[in-house]
Amino acid sequence: MKVEAIKTGYFGKLREPGDVFEVPSGAKASWFTPVKGSKPAGGQQAPKEQAGDAKQA
Repeated sequence: MKVEAIKTGYFGKLREPGDVFEVPSGAKASWFTPVKGSKPAGGQQAPKEQAGDAKQA
């Protein structure tokens, strides 16, 4: 999921406030917040799988 750093922190490399980057779904930290309008990676994949299941049924 996409998150935005609200304070300086480290995730793979040093991130500064305002940096937008990807983290695994469910990752939490006090120095970043989910980007508005961004859905967790698992949430984006579920509808595709459901649509595929519906076509097969």
